[in-house]
Amino acid sequence: MSSVKKYVLWLAALGLIGFLVYFAGIDIQYYGDDFLFLSDSSCSNFFHHFLRKNPNVGWYRPIETAFLACVQDHFYLNTIPIHIATISLHTLLSYLIFIVLLKLGYSHIQAILGSLFMLFSQANASAVLGNTLYLKSVERFSAA
Repeated sequence: MSSVKKYVLWLAALGLIGFLVYFAGIDIQYYGDDFLFLSDSSCSNFFHHFLRKNPNVGWYRPIETAFLACVQDHFYLNTIPIHIATISLHTLLSYLIFIVLLKLGYSHIQAILGSLFMLFSQANASAVLGNTLYLKSVERFSAA
């Protein structure tokens, strides 16, 4: 089997494993301060969020705010699209760990274990299952 096929197969496996692991929390609703991210703007105003910070929370997170506005515009308070996006991003980050470990000279099995550790780590559970999207998996990884 070619190395490209192995890489694609591992990405697919990580995606499947990620969705199986985090599927139980895929319909967690908004709670606590998540309601501060409710937006009155629509998805058609996507770039509006890049020009000002969210007045409800007081910080500048344009990608998160624009994404949530689009989700709320199309799905109202349904958080499943948010969780699908965060699980997908987390899976891609786990795959990136796999690629980086291989590039750093680690063995294939070590790269697989490293990517699985990233995928399963409990430090990521709230980032993956939370309702705000600020690429929390990346944020947690970079803080380590």
